[in-house]
Amino acid sequence: MTSPSISYLGAPYSHPDEKVRKFRLDSTSKLASRLFNQGRFVYSPLTHNISLSYFGNETTFETWGTFDLEMLSRCDELLVYKLPGWQESKGLLNEINFAKEHNIPITYITYNEQKSSKNSYTTREDEKSRLS
Repeated sequence: MTSPSISYLGAPYSHPDEKVRKFRLDSTSKLASRLFNQGRFVYSPLTHNISLSYFGNETTFETWGTFDLEMLSRCDELLVYKLPGWQESKGLLNEINFAKEHNIPITYITYNEQKSSKNSYTTREDEKSRLS
């Protein structure tokens, strides 16, 4: 029996504005849910880790960085959700570099603001790459 492939859904989170953090968490969790409903196995560190913070776990990059990279190393693909600010995200850029170094395929998912209320997303095949 073949194991299903597992995708790691990376997205920006940290920001001084709580509303931005909530937007990022909600948007990423909605996308993870949609992908799961399409039959994909998706691990979303934001959805997982932030939920644990409600029980006293810290949510800092330092706390979760090692854990997240270990989880990414066990996944078959990195999905990069290009929410506003993704190119400045320390954690997401770290995950992208890790994927490149470990030859993990990367797919970039473009956030579509006009369709966000319908939980839509687009992927561009020309952005899908196995980066070295």
